[in-house]
Amino acid sequence: MKLAIFSDVHGNLTAFNAFLEDAKAQGATDYICLGDHGNFGPEPAACLEKLEALDCPVILGNSDQRLLTPRTVDEAQDKSEDARLFADIDQWCAAQLSKEQKGFVESFAPYLELEFSGLNLLAYHGSPKSFDDPIRPETDRETLSAYFGDFGADLYLGGHTHVQFVKRYFDRRVMNPGSVGLPFFSMRTAGTLILR
Repeated sequence: MKLAIFSDVHGNLTAFNAFLEDAKAQGATDYICLGDHGNFGPEPAACLEKLEALDCPVILGNSDQRLLTPRTVDEAQDKSEDARLFADIDQWCAAQLSKEQKGFVESFAPYLELEFSGLNLLAYHGSPKSFDDPIRPETDRETLSAYFGDFGADLYLGGHTHVQFVKRYFDRRVMNPGSVGLPFFSMRTAGTLILR
């Protein structure tokens, strides 16, 4: 059995299809989505439809929440052009979804404790405490312990920052697959970890 862990598709159907083809070619049998799947890209509804067909565990990301409660310019503290643009994108993406698809997004979990091939996994978006927490390669052990202290996983799996990394946390590992649909820094295939 092989587990494909992915994150941050952001409504990019072309990238999601490429990920699915790659995962299939590597023999993936199971999937976990770490969130931010539909919002911010050109095909939010199609991406959610394809995700639902995978029938896999899905974590709620900050951008997913914006499909349910889109930002508005009026409520934004920052009135810059970017804030207006992000609010417009949230509103447009949310309007593309059916009532059933919004119900699907509402079913996403804030975090999940899972078992795969004898390993205990903790899946979240930013951290198990909040989808907005940024765990990065340089995040120190004390901060990680504040996020993970209530959990005893072998692998901690999160997204949100769009940066791929694997780092030690005591005798365990913290992993981020990067972003499938909106990578910031990686020039190689982003957004996927395959556990064997």
